[in-house]
Amino acid sequence: MDKGMVGVKLYPPMGFRPWNNAAFDNDASKWPSNWPLGTFGSDIDQQLSALYRFCSDEKVTVMAHANDSNEAAPGYGERADPVFWSQALNKFQDLHFSTGHSGGFDEVVNNAAWFNRALQVADDFQHSYLDFAHFGEIYKRKNRRKMANGLKLHARLSRKFMYGSDWYMLASQKKFEKYFSNFEDVVQRAGRANDIMGLNAANYLGLNNGHATRQRLDRFFPGKNTANKPGWFNKLP
Repeated sequence: MDKGMVGVKLYPPMGFRPWNNAAFDNDASKWPSNWPLGTFGSDIDQQLSALYRFCSDEKVTVMAHANDSNEAAPGYGERADPVFWSQALNKFQDLHFSTGHSGGFDEVVNNAAWFNRALQVADDFQHSYLDFAHFGEIYKRKNRRKMANGLKLHARLSRKFMYGSDWYMLASQKKFEKYFSNFEDVVQRAGRANDIMGLNAANYLGLNNGHATRQRLDRFFPGKNTANKPGWFNKLP
């Protein structure tokens, strides 16, 4: 917290649900072979509860990988389903949360079920958002048009949409330096570009003046004109 902590990222496809792992307590088929059963799922829920309570109390954001992908074992990707976040957020409604990747490009452009469950989480909970990180398909113009059309279908929730890069993952792609401008093209077609490219993220992360995260960063970057401060410091209200 003394280092300007912004948030926590969770990765359910490693083998846990965001909530209700207790349902798997005595089900050997849900865990690796020779895994101890008993209260293991309940123990995970207990630790997650402590984390969510800490993040809620300290206004620390939570982001989760929310694609059925990169699973540690067959079937684990399904544990990233946004429906499980609805269960967690019902208990921790002050949590600032984002469904990372929002199901992926195909889900968004096809208005598919997983994406719609992520939308429902954002609609149901005041501090819940969606990010569209590492959508490599948008290097193609036709795919940018498809994605823009997909976002337009849910323009009502555009204040919950966020640009995402997935940071170093883009470096695996040959055209990574064009990703930002390509995503700008998507959201300019969809509308509310300024919100989606930054302002929504500032609200989600609590980066505006007076918010807890901003106060932590102010302490981490002392002084009004310190050279080490990020450039956006003076751009936000």
